[in-house]
Amino acid sequence: MLPIDSEDSIDQKVRDASRAMRSWSEVSPMHRADVLLRIARETRLRFDELVSALAKEKGKTLKEAALELERYVGPSSSTQVSPRTLVAATSLSVEVSRDISNTFR
Repeated sequence: MLPIDSEDSIDQKVRDASRAMRSWSEVSPMHRADVLLRIARETRLRFDELVSALAKEKGKTLKEAALELERYVGPSSSTQVSPRTLVAATSLSVEVSRDISNTFR
């Protein structure tokens, strides 16, 4: 049986998540992309270990757990392109307001 959180504990977790979201939203999109790609690479390095843990935690077969993890990690990190490479190869214009637009290269 799992322990039940107190109302105060849940409230604190919500405050912590809100604070983390504010902090994360202040990070540039490029940096967020870099962080997410690093997480994907690290996940790939520990893929078998994580598949085993996921299977035990969720009561899935190893194949089901591997497919689920693969869905979230995406293609092999060796074939992933860094966000800086993608941005260097393309130009993305984002309209900020009627009169102002930012172009990211």
